[in-house]
Amino acid sequence: MITSATEGSSSRGDNNMDEKIPGISNEPVLVIDDLKSARAVLSDMLKDLGFPRILEASDGDEALKMLQKNPVQLILCDFLMEGMNGIEFLEHLKNLSANGHAPVIFVSALGDVSSVESAMKLGATDYLVKPVSFRKFKRKIESTLLPKSGSLASC
Repeated sequence: MITSATEGSSSRGDNNMDEKIPGISNEPVLVIDDLKSARAVLSDMLKDLGFPRILEASDGDEALKMLQKNPVQLILCDFLMEGMNGIEFLEHLKNLSANGHAPVIFVSALGDVSSVESAMKLGATDYLVKPVSFRKFKRKIESTLLPKSGSLASC
């Protein structure tokens, strides 16, 4: 499923221009979570930050199929999902992407050290524990996509 920033309503309601991240690429962001409500929350926050296109997948297998057709600038992935879970997805992504892939931020209710270490060892860029505040979410996205010079990195 692909959504655009003009579809639906903002999760924050205010859609304040001050929250937008400058210089965002037109490439989509992929949100992977088996819970539709969790995908909706993350997608709404991404829209609030100014991302124009968001892809949604309910598990790792669906996400891998989407990635074959759609290059993305960022991947947000849950840890525990029915079907292919987040760790399995990251292993497959790593094996399929010999030349690298978009940064992956895990967004999961699992906050134990073992889960975080597993994701980071396989190449996750960062890890957020649900529920995540909008401010923390924005900081992680900026630190992942913005190089120190202040403009978005090409992925």
